[in-house]
Amino acid sequence: MKPLSQSKSFKLIKEEGFKAWLEYRYFKILRTYEKHIVLKFTKQFKPLPKNYKFILCSYSVSAHWALGEFLQFCNLKKVIAFEDGLTCYYTAKRKLKKVKNSQSYLDLIFWNKENKYISNITSIFEPTKILILTRDPISRFKTFINHGLCDKRTIYHLNDQFDAIYYIGKNGYEINNTKPDCKGLFYWMQPSKKVTTNFNYYSNIKAFLESKKEFKIFYIDCKELDSKIAFNTMNKLAK
Repeated sequence: MKPLSQSKSFKLIKEEGFKAWLEYRYFKILRTYEKHIVLKFTKQFKPLPKNYKFILCSYSVSAHWALGEFLQFCNLKKVIAFEDGLTCYYTAKRKLKKVKNSQSYLDLIFWNKENKYISNITSIFEPTKILILTRDPISRFKTFINHGLCDKRTIYHLNDQFDAIYYIGKNGYEINNTKPDCKGLFYWMQPSKKVTTNFNYYSNIKAFLESKKEFKIFYIDCKELDSKIAFNTMNKLAK
């Protein structure tokens, strides 16, 4: 355990005062419990500060990381407002207040689960542009099979079985793959599982399309982020 003098709370009180510490503790408690705030109640929330340029809808294995890195190089800060059925409302609100000159964008992440209250999310956004990153299902499944997940160990040995290290336990595979295998598709295609791939491109944004607020929706296929045409794609999006 760290000495009290080295704690973040002590440092805040010393450098910024008691008020800053109270705010820190308040938002720490909110971050702890906000993941339990379901979308069912978001209609009661006030809209987030309009301190962002647009909203990005991200889907797994659809080049979301590559696009996020590019936007970061453009000095745009990512603020997650939604992730797999959980609102990040209070955390997003706090981060947006700290952003200068609207140099940020909101990220709505649809990794796996479908949420029947997703339509309520429009209440916390002001009219803006929405960019949806898409990819065809076959390519997504192919990437899932080949994805793998590195072991978190920091030391490797020359006689280690690297295929096994890379694939065993990948995202909960029940078959414990030690190499890419089409059997892994059964895991991602079973609705009964807690982890299922999200392909609800229309139902996830239906509320935005039907909203009285003016949301302008744009689609981009991850193929358009290919290095050969990425520059032209970004020029088009910038307009």
